[in-house]
Amino acid sequence: MDLIIADPPYGISRELNCKNQKLGTTAKLNFDFGEWDKFDKKWFEIAIKKTKGWIVTFCAKKDIGVYWDILEKNGFVAIDSIAWIKPDPLPLNAKSRFLNAWESIVVGKKSGAYWGSKYFPNILKFQAPKGRDRIHPTQKPLGLIEKLIELMTKKNDIVLDPFMGSGTTAVACKQLGRHFIGFEISKEFYELTKKRLNGISERLEIQL
Repeated sequence: MDLIIADPPYGISRELNCKNQKLGTTAKLNFDFGEWDKFDKKWFEIAIKKTKGWIVTFCAKKDIGVYWDILEKNGFVAIDSIAWIKPDPLPLNAKSRFLNAWESIVVGKKSGAYWGSKYFPNILKFQAPKGRDRIHPTQKPLGLIEKLIELMTKKNDIVLDPFMGSGTTAVACKQLGRHFIGFEISKEFYELTKKRLNGISERLEIQL
């Protein structure tokens, strides 16, 4: 693999206070995804052995250091942590917590990996998908993923996404002329990804 882009489950389980503005009532909603939402570094330790270039993972802010340690122990250069700025973040528990207006992206690479830009910022601003465009609870903006792919790969390179979700990385690869391999545990999201890909003219090999 030339690039691995991963967005593993993190920080989804939570208790929310939801207020009905018209009725003035408040209800507590508990979203508990159990083991599925717990941090597990094993996948990362396996994944970094599969790339000769870059590995990029979205993660909880508290886990940045954990990922950096794994990268450095396995011969990778921990380049930086990119901040994805969300201009219009969801107001979850806004009265008792800061709005989650940015997400962290840990970036590591092998020595000599392709670098496609001289001036690439570590802050990227993209609106999160909304409305009809949002088909997955943690879906990332297509433009953001395309930026990363263009920086870290050349045409015909191979990109792996071990947590495919809505298939945004697959779509980006197909549009940019990269080969793609993806894994998704949910049959529903696997089928949705196939539908998204069917709307794009075939260029290169896509493995789901």
